[in-house]
Amino acid sequence: ESEISKKISRKLGYKWYFIEYNKKKWRDWFNSREMKQYLKYGNNLTSLAHIQDWPAVWELKKNKIIPNDVVFVPGHSGDLLGGSWTPKPLDIYKTNYNLNDISCYLFKRHYCLFDLKDTNKKDLFLEKIKNGLNDLKISDVESFVSLSDYWNITNRQAKFIVNSVRVYEFFGYEWRIPLWDSELMDFWSKIPLKFRINKDLYDDYLFERLFSTFNIVYKKDNNRNIKYIIKKIIKNNNLLFKIGIFINTYFFDYFTHHLSWYDIVNYYKYLHIMPLGGNIYSLLTKISLELLRSTLREKKVKN
Repeated sequence: ESEISKKISRKLGYKWYFIEYNKKKWRDWFNSREMKQYLKYGNNLTSLAHIQDWPAVWELKKNKIIPNDVVFVPGHSGDLLGGSWTPKPLDIYKTNYNLNDISCYLFKRHYCLFDLKDTNKKDLFLEKIKNGLNDLKISDVESFVSLSDYWNITNRQAKFIVNSVRVYEFFGYEWRIPLWDSELMDFWSKIPLKFRINKDLYDDYLFERLFSTFNIVYKKDNNRNIKYIIKKIIKNNNLLFKIGIFINTYFFDYFTHHLSWYDIVNYYKYLHIMPLGGNIYSLLTKISLELLRSTLREKKVKN
């Protein structure tokens, strides 16, 4: 992505700055006093604090690369509008189109940081999802997709994705999210389902009508990614798949991830707290809960 952004910046005549992420820097950033303050500030007691671009903003500010009155304009949540989270008919064709079924679908799609084996706890989450849908009507594929989008917007997007702008606020900057413009949202909410699956209409418009006009048609090539190749080979073999998940979780992610951010903890601690099949947000959840418990204990002692 950095290489693509560099090419686009040059084409459009914008300055381009690169902030390198590596293992040592992540360890220093994450253990800083500023990061601890941010983790408390950024979670709003409702979600994880977003850390992906925190180091970049800090370095840009610290090195006086950007002025104090800069305004950040992230691209949240264009992919949602286009249909990246739109359920494919094949994924839901066996459902009965009721609140129980969509609650199970949403649980499986979004509650994936940990393998929850406790059925009682799982039932609590399913009930929470169901209550969040406010008894809205569901009767077919279209209404199923609409409810899925509704839940995604009011939960994942609002509480986590858009909440990531706390990074800019923490460093004293303003932000704008133009892709959440009401007129744009209304337009995409009326687009028929068949044009939103796989983001077909959205991507076609971006690449054929917009990017091509400015000669900035660059696409990521995921086929050369070694993890992609391994997944293609083993996905149909149950035993190999389990072995692959284990190797990916406890080796590839920690030592080869392109952001190097798993090194926020040492490898021993990583092996101790990272759940099988987890990702960076699984790790951050454990760390954030540990920090919250520590803060509550400190307040209790003071009182």
